[in-house]
Amino acid sequence: MAKTREQKEKIIEEIVNIFSSNKGIVFFDYRGLSNAELFELRKNLRDEKAGLKVAKATLLKIALKRKQLELEADFKRPLALAFTQEDEIAPFRKVSEFLKIKEKGEILAGFIENSFIDKEEALRLALLPGRLQLQSRLLAGMFSPLNHFLFLLKESQSQLLRLLKSYEEKLSN
Repeated sequence: MAKTREQKEKIIEEIVNIFSSNKGIVFFDYRGLSNAELFELRKNLRDEKAGLKVAKATLLKIALKRKQLELEADFKRPLALAFTQEDEIAPFRKVSEFLKIKEKGEILAGFIENSFIDKEEALRLALLPGRLQLQSRLLAGMFSPLNHFLFLLKESQSQLLRLLKSYEEKLSN
């Protein structure tokens, strides 16, 4: 059943809001995915505080014109947008993992920090670890020398105590 003009206007406004309020957006072809699989993907994205919106390419183009953005790629098929306000890389990673498991669909492009990225760049971003993982690696790297230093200090004290204990035993004999 065809959508009314009001329904289309509402979808366009939703897309404009997605581009206004989100840091990372991935465009992907969802053809071949069932409704149940899209629901599963939506649930996976929700775990990362991300969302999913399915839209026709023409409505996406109208929304981008209203936002005064130009899309380099020319999409002629229905698209899905995965988006987030927090971790820019999360939707790229989650969508890529999901499509790889299902062996359906493909990532087409992305949008990060008010600029479009092509398919290759979007796929490279999908391989990056998440923000939390990167932060934990950074902290581990920062604390590693300190932990090593504290271990050396502790080990030096225990060696000194062992030396004193052996000296005490030697004196008592």
